[in-house]
Amino acid sequence: MANQEHLIKLNEGVESWNQWREENPSIIPDLSQASLKGMNLLGANLSNANLIGTNLTNAFLKGANLSRALLSQAKLSICNLAEANFSGAQLNQSDLSKAYLLGANFAKANLKNAFLIGANMRKANFMMANLSKAYLTEGILLETILTSADLSQADLSGIKVSNSNFSNVTLTGACIENWQIDLTNNFDNVVCDYVYLEANNKSRLPLNPNKMLAPEEFQSLVINVPEKSTKDNGVSPLPRISKEFKTRVLNHKEIQETTQADINPESNLKKITNEKIKSMIKVKLKSLYTKKFNLENQEEEEFVPINS
Repeated sequence: MANQEHLIKLNEGVESWNQWREENPSIIPDLSQASLKGMNLLGANLSNANLIGTNLTNAFLKGANLSRALLSQAKLSICNLAEANFSGAQLNQSDLSKAYLLGANFAKANLKNAFLIGANMRKANFMMANLSKAYLTEGILLETILTSADLSQADLSGIKVSNSNFSNVTLTGACIENWQIDLTNNFDNVVCDYVYLEANNKSRLPLNPNKMLAPEEFQSLVINVPEKSTKDNGVSPLPRISKEFKTRVLNHKEIQETTQADINPESNLKKITNEKIKSMIKVKLKSLYTKKFNLENQEEEEFVPINS
């Protein structure tokens, strides 16, 4: 529970609070489990503070210093956190849904299992942050820095991404359903053994659980995208699968073996033409990928045939 003396001091205003922090650098503020909903904490010095489970919903924390603060399970939804400093903070299981994070610094912060649903993360810095199993659903990442961040098993469904840096990011096990990207993003040296094309760990890519994505196969998911659109914050829809990637999939031994397994060995159809196999593979590919990449209403694209 929060220290009542610390709460009283905070309620005196940010100027008085910051002066008290400066005069008492050895005191670690305890504001845990407190209700600070809608409070004006513009520029407040909350570094190293204990804010575990604190309710800061709709608070104004622009430019506040929360570096190395303990914010596990804290409620920060609908907050204005623009230019706030969360470097090294513990934010695991915290809720930042629909928060405004313009220019906020989360470098080396722990956001494991955190909720950033619908958050505006424009120009935010998540360098080396732990975002594993975090929910970034429908979030906006424009000019966002994620260099060397851990996004393993994160939910990235429906995110809008443009001009952001994903270099050296770990994306293994992330859900990328309906993510919206364009050619301005940097995906150099991404670590991604597999992804899910649907929520709840459905539609794994690669299909075989014993196989991993090669680096060039991941790159195929983020190339050949349409020109940048002026709609939806300038982020274009998810790209079509590149022809290069489809060619590899069509020629992939796993896909061909799966198709052959559909043929009843007891039947009289022991000789199946190459055209028949190609046709069956096309059906499989369309069922696996068309829905995932929102291509239902787009003009059908010619599949690359298997080399005879």
